[in-house]
Amino acid sequence: MAKAKTAFAVCLMAAMALASLGAKDFYTVEEFSSVEIDSDTSVKIVDTLDEETQRKLVAACNKLKGKIALDLSACGFGGGEAKIDFFHIGNVRSCVLPARTKTVVNFDCDDLEEIKLPAGLEKIACHAFFESGLKSVDIPSSVQYVGACAFGDCNSLKFIKTNNNPNEKKWSMAWSAWNGAAIIQNGAWEEKETEPADNPNKIEFDHKVYYLIGGKLNMKIRLGTPPEKSQKAKLYFYDAHNGSSAQGYIAAKLKKGKSEFEVKDFPAFQIGIAESDLFRAIYKECGDYWVKLVCELELADGSKIPLDGSARLYFDGMPML
Repeated sequence: MAKAKTAFAVCLMAAMALASLGAKDFYTVEEFSSVEIDSDTSVKIVDTLDEETQRKLVAACNKLKGKIALDLSACGFGGGEAKIDFFHIGNVRSCVLPARTKTVVNFDCDDLEEIKLPAGLEKIACHAFFESGLKSVDIPSSVQYVGACAFGDCNSLKFIKTNNNPNEKKWSMAWSAWNGAAIIQNGAWEEKETEPADNPNKIEFDHKVYYLIGGKLNMKIRLGTPPEKSQKAKLYFYDAHNGSSAQGYIAAKLKKGKSEFEVKDFPAFQIGIAESDLFRAIYKECGDYWVKLVCELELADGSKIPLDGSARLYFDGMPML
């Protein structure tokens, strides 16, 4: 009996090890949900991606301890709408979407560096890849519409290839807003290496993610060189998402020899929102807006000191306009 128990335990451990390593060639979403992955690997899913299955897949990815290359090329959508809606998915390093995908609603994954969009894709919704880690995007010529801020705040995005898409004029005027990517019609991208400038003058905000427009901000300013004399100054706010338009300022006082000062409990709504065609296009389609707050100090002599650091203000209404 003891030997039988030992043999059973060995078999069970072997089975668990195989599951942990992803021994199968492919999984259904249900099977994948019970697999333990604690290192970077590749995973192929073969299943029907209806709304419930997609929610389960997102939940399964979010609990992983490693990053995966996710292959969905063989998945279908059954009789449902051929759309991908992976809201707040994590731990996906790269993904090949199903060949029949027509719409990408959400794929806002911090870890996502590479996405394979299928020929036949028709729509990329607003905010679809918001804050993802994408490095490049190749948009198929079949895409009829790309929504506002579809690649918003993708800080690693270097270029977007549009493949001379005949529908590009119909896309949102803000489709490529909020990233520094180069837009190329076709051909190869040649990256130019640039050394980022080191700015010793910093501003730090107490909130790691974002502030609500009705909340309060706490800020700490650190100057690389302490001022030689005490003086009045102005702390200006700008919205980098809206052409760096000025959002007003608050009075500050610099003290001789002091390289740090703080601003506490500043009402965020006093910063306000600057209207523009870009702002209106984003708010009309998305129903919300993010201010990307950047700051600079203006000294008594009129000279200005840009401050390294930013924060975001979020709102989904227009009480101040």
